[in-house]
Amino acid sequence: MNEPRANDEPSPGKKPAKKSAPKKAKPNAIDPNATLELRWTLHDLPSSQHRAGLAGLALCVGFLKRKSDREGTCEIKQIDDNSLTFAVDRLGMQSLFDDVYDATVEETRSKSKWAGAEPKRTEDVSVTDDRTSKVKTEKRYIYDRVVPAGNIVGDWDAAAPGAPKLWLKLWRDMVWSTLRGVPATREPFNARAEARQIDDGGQAWDELAAKPGATVDLPSTYALGAQAKSAENVPFEDIVRTRFLLHFWSSVVAIYVPAVLQRDGKRDFIGFALAIPDVSDLENFVDTWEQVARGRGCEPSGYVPRDSVIDLASEAGLDVVRRTNERIATTEGAASTVRCLSGVDIFHLEKEGNNTRMRGVTRVVPQRKQDDEYARVRAAGYWSPVFRRQRIINVLEDRPWWFGFARLCSTTPDEMTIRHSQFQHDCKKAFTEVEMKQDTASENQTLEHLVYRRVQAYVLGKTERKYDLSWSKVKGNQAQEKEYETKKEKVSREAFLAVRSRTGADFVAYFTSTICSVPHHVTEEKYLEIARALMNPNEVERVRSLTLLALSAIG
Repeated sequence: MNEPRANDEPSPGKKPAKKSAPKKAKPNAIDPNATLELRWTLHDLPSSQHRAGLAGLALCVGFLKRKSDREGTCEIKQIDDNSLTFAVDRLGMQSLFDDVYDATVEETRSKSKWAGAEPKRTEDVSVTDDRTSKVKTEKRYIYDRVVPAGNIVGDWDAAAPGAPKLWLKLWRDMVWSTLRGVPATREPFNARAEARQIDDGGQAWDELAAKPGATVDLPSTYALGAQAKSAENVPFEDIVRTRFLLHFWSSVVAIYVPAVLQRDGKRDFIGFALAIPDVSDLENFVDTWEQVARGRGCEPSGYVPRDSVIDLASEAGLDVVRRTNERIATTEGAASTVRCLSGVDIFHLEKEGNNTRMRGVTRVVPQRKQDDEYARVRAAGYWSPVFRRQRIINVLEDRPWWFGFARLCSTTPDEMTIRHSQFQHDCKKAFTEVEMKQDTASENQTLEHLVYRRVQAYVLGKTERKYDLSWSKVKGNQAQEKEYETKKEKVSREAFLAVRSRTGADFVAYFTSTICSVPHHVTEEKYLEIARALMNPNEVERVRSLTLLALSAIG
């Protein structure tokens, strides 16, 4: 009887089996209680949104640190002008996300029913008709809606106790209508408002712990202007460790409301201008930004803060730079030249139905001359949106203050220019206080001074010649003063319409034959300066702009 063979002995006539290689041991799973340390540097980040997100992360973590009910580890280990090191465990990350995506359920009243939803209840309210002053009863439908908390934004809103926080409301409206305009993207807020469990912070921690360099999709929820694929069929992608920062840029975005003046003189608010600071000095920005945000005025203009209303989207960048400069100058005195921004990217977004339309993208790069000029224009307190808008365009394009006004006056109804008291006020202020001073010595007078005084002499002289009215004759007589102003305005308006309809040689002929028909004392040197400007084709439009502005100021 054959004896049994050992397992490792081959059977007779068979080749011995090859030994299989030992299997590699699986790496240990990441300890969910571990603390990650992540470091970013500004120059390694791909966009201003990422760099703003890094600053936003530092500010959000600092804000969370003040809360006694926070859990886990979540702290900034190191920060300097170019880098930040972040230490966080899984529980701490969830605490951070719970704060950033906090939300509540609030009641809202609607004049009409919402599609696909039944109201909680209805209420009858009394409404006064503005035209007839009659009081009527209207029905309101009451619904519950989720409202983003915006804890850090609300903390920076400097509204007086009991007053509405308009900056917080503006932020909430922006988030809900643009960044989270599609209902499916609101889940982080909805879950917290409804007290449902959500582990988005934990999942973010898991990704950063396991595959920080992995490629991931980049939806427009995180990055403005992103889409599934570009026109060239190139997908929008990011990597885990940099996309993570895009959760936080909305905390430091400056929100503005561009106002467009219609031909009837009414202003419409067109979407939101999001000014994203492109951070160049991280530590300085983090130290400064909270006070910049707190320093914004809270006076209302309709349903938005007055300081948020701008005349064109690009102005948002100028205003962010101005406010940052002012804050740095306040805290560092003579060191006001310190820069914490390399630029400001402005995204003009507008909600259209279920889509968010990108109306334009611009960038403002801080420049000392431009910054100072804009600050001076803001301080002037111009009243007319038409005048102010053109003036700001000239600041952005580094043009003289009067540039473009001839075309503006030629294409804009006179009810918004020479017939509009605010436009007239701004023209006079520009000629006498802001853009030039009237107490300038004769030898230092510029062409602007010469044209203004030439036009002034014409209007006053023509009024006296044609209507036998002058200020010295009517002063003190209220009825005659009113008649004098009426006639003076008529002379100015007639000349304004005549200049507006003439260009080039036609304008020169009108200026020399009509505007110069009234005697006005001027030195030979200054007379020749006007003559040379009229003979120079490149200067004629300058004289025409100044003439139209002067007629508006004097009329």
